[in-house]
Amino acid sequence: AGGRTNDWNEAKGDALQFGPEQHYELLAEADKIDRYIQQHWEIMGEYDRQHRTKIFVDEWGSWHRPGTELKPTHLLGQQNTMRDALVASLTLDIFNRHADKVVMGNIAQLVNCLHSLFLADGDNFTVTPTYHVFDMFTPHMGAQSVRPVFAAPRISYDRNGKPANIWGLNGSASLNGKQLTLTVTNPHNTESRETDISIRGAKIGSASAKVLSAKDVHAHNTFAEPRAVEPRDETAKVVGGNLVFRFPPASVTRIQVSLQ
Repeated sequence: AGGRTNDWNEAKGDALQFGPEQHYELLAEADKIDRYIQQHWEIMGEYDRQHRTKIFVDEWGSWHRPGTELKPTHLLGQQNTMRDALVASLTLDIFNRHADKVVMGNIAQLVNCLHSLFLADGDNFTVTPTYHVFDMFTPHMGAQSVRPVFAAPRISYDRNGKPANIWGLNGSASLNGKQLTLTVTNPHNTESRETDISIRGAKIGSASAKVLSAKDVHAHNTFAEPRAVEPRDETAKVVGGNLVFRFPPASVTRIQVSLQ
């Protein structure tokens, strides 16, 4: 989702100063990796029909224009907000949905550079919203990817004066024994999504949820406020055999379900 040209960076704003159009445009750009993976897979299949060769996605993530570095020496160390957390979650979900195709997907950098998980300076240290996304997704590791189906109204926005849109809810799911893990991104920066979640082929025993969101999508962690953005536990209700859950605006959610 990165870019080097001034035009690209102006279209998406910098790491902290961006409006609704720039919010959605960055997410739409990041979402293109879904189509790229599918197209590359089809082309690879023309030469490798058994698909013995898989896909390695190198250095994905947000690349903002300079100006929000914590220190001048952090040349590409832009800040990291809830918008970047949404980029991370939708990207990891794409990789999970294409688990048969993608064997490795490395975020661009880890510390003080681009889409960082950590910010550090001497004894000062903090994790970013993106770190929390990676931590929330760990139950997918070693599990079996299963197909989720989402139905939600698409989000319309203006792209340089022209109409554009992005999906309203998306995610991925995996199964490990009798534990189902569902991760979901709500990209809408002001509206929540009330949902019913049904699971076919099994009954729901119990469920728990963890949500990463903030009142302001520009929210981020600093050395002075290292816990400004962090996940919280929420209740996932079972009603009539289905899960009922409200996904907050601009949020990343993990729901873990014990199946019977």
